[in-house]
Amino acid sequence: MLTQSKKDELLNAIKYNPSSSPRPYMLKIRSNPYLHSILNKLRIWYSRNVLSKSLKDRYSNNKSKFILNNVESRYVNELRSNGIVVLEDYFDASFIDSLEKKVNCIFRDLKIDEHGGYNVAHGRLKTLKGMTYEELAISEESIGMLNPLLNVPEFVKIAFNESFLKIVSTYFGFIPSHQVSSSRAFPHLPPMESSYFHKDSGNHEVLHIFVYLVDVDDNGGPFCYIPKTHKNDVKSCSPMTNYDLGIKKDYGRISDKEINKFYHESEWMRIKGKRGSVVITHVNGLHKGPMWMGDNIEKLKARDIFHINFRSSVGVKKENKSEKIYKKDIKNFSELQSLFLDNYEIIES
Repeated sequence: MLTQSKKDELLNAIKYNPSSSPRPYMLKIRSNPYLHSILNKLRIWYSRNVLSKSLKDRYSNNKSKFILNNVESRYVNELRSNGIVVLEDYFDASFIDSLEKKVNCIFRDLKIDEHGGYNVAHGRLKTLKGMTYEELAISEESIGMLNPLLNVPEFVKIAFNESFLKIVSTYFGFIPSHQVSSSRAFPHLPPMESSYFHKDSGNHEVLHIFVYLVDVDDNGGPFCYIPKTHKNDVKSCSPMTNYDLGIKKDYGRISDKEINKFYHESEWMRIKGKRGSVVITHVNGLHKGPMWMGDNIEKLKARDIFHINFRSSVGVKKENKSEKIYKKDIKNFSELQSLFLDNYEIIES
């Protein structure tokens, strides 16, 4: 068990301490919601129509493979309108339970990405290697599984679900890059990093699919989204980050107080659901998660998810493939599924 002095030492090492200030010209743009809205829309247009032109052409050349049924068409329209779709109880609970049993063992055995996580990304820690599970639960917002499709091959069924691939590609109008992860989020009060409101990449379109591997209630870190903010209208570009406001707290992200100036809490979607439920969301919209609520951390529970990341891209070079999948697990892939393997290194089993 960690001593209080060791805990304090660890928390001090990961303390948020911004060392820079926003560039004046960017601050000027972001403090003007009209300019900010125009810039964000131009970035997305450029990403979709210029950087992703080869992906659009590839989609057009294979469009017959992306024909939607009526339900899938409805989901695409809902995504376009609100930026989010929730599919309750989409996967059978017994199937998800079998996955979660493996996932829990893998995380407890620390088969994790030792170079992942916000603390490593921001230089607060060099690596997660050598840390105990208890230390990780204190210091990390979340931990990610190493090679999820190799460690849990059953994830392939979710990652390459044809309905997901068709919905996302039709929404984008191109075949996006495809990456996967499985993570365990630890409860923290006050919250950490992505548990504060933010928008993902302003330079690329990003769409995430989350599959809850455990039941998620108010104490389980639900994902939170503000519908329609993916459209980058003036209102959604009005909330200012703490970084831009010069407030050195909440990891430089957007505080609830700032969000409430423009979007009342009643407008926030807190996505609770049973294991096997699915969230499809355009994360260029305002969101946060896991959302830890209340003031009693003893009531809060770790949240496990499987995550598919789709984004606009100019393509992945052969030598930069970041994902791994067993050859035996793709032998029966359809032509549609095979279109999403560009980012994968095929491993002989």
